[in-house]
Amino acid sequence: MTASKGPSGQWSSVAECWFTAIGHPLRPGDQDIEFFRAFCQPTIAAIDRPSALIMGVTPELYHLLSPLCDTQAIDRNEAMINLVWPGERSDVYHKEWLRLSEIDQQFDIIVIDGGLHLVGFPSEQEQLLTHIAARLKPGGRLIARLFCQPLDRESVESVLDALARREIPSVNHLKVRLVSAIQQTSESGARLHDVWATIQECVSVISRLEGSPGWSRDEIEALGFYRGQEARYSFVSVEQVLTMLNRLGNPLRHEGTRVPDYPMGDQFPVICLSRTA
Repeated sequence: MTASKGPSGQWSSVAECWFTAIGHPLRPGDQDIEFFRAFCQPTIAAIDRPSALIMGVTPELYHLLSPLCDTQAIDRNEAMINLVWPGERSDVYHKEWLRLSEIDQQFDIIVIDGGLHLVGFPSEQEQLLTHIAARLKPGGRLIARLFCQPLDRESVESVLDALARREIPSVNHLKVRLVSAIQQTSESGARLHDVWATIQECVSVISRLEGSPGWSRDEIEALGFYRGQEARYSFVSVEQVLTMLNRLGNPLRHEGTRVPDYPMGDQFPVICLSRTA
């Protein structure tokens, strides 16, 4: 499996194969987008061309928002901006999310697909939520798809057993299940290199799946992007997000949560929060 290209190489490598190797549930599916649409609708109905900010350059969210909103994005990775973002380059802030406070603009809508877990829990996630709240106009909405631990935790061994029985439908489902199994607490998260090291135990099984739906050569090669990566993913629950907000003095009010009904859907709730003042 191909190694990544240095400390920041994971996202540069991901950008190069975004449309061929990265799929649902790592990218939002139809039901996820419908949840985003439903939570955005009150703002879109009330304001003529509201302003919207996408955390990251998720094409599905751009195509949802851009016909109805003045849509911008923020992303730190140049390759993701150049290769994945479908809009104008001038509409993207090339910045770290934790430097969001440097943007001198407020938005009616901010959306984020699965990105909260990319920063550490709880301090960095609390910082990010604080920055997002400050960049929302009063009454503005944050809609986020979370990546959560499953309700019934499983071990690494049970994931590998399921893989051997061909019960895991895609490489992307395998990644999520391994991160979930390796993560012991949200504070410790799961180191990406440990995901790659675990995958080395089942390379022969994975090679036999090549060519099956969800197991293309590009998708399998993308597993190698985790090699040597010290970054950690920190999956959190809706309850943990609300607890963080309580510690921050409730800058955002919980408007609702929707849980998809596709396989593993309990791990990908879409949450809507609004700025109270």
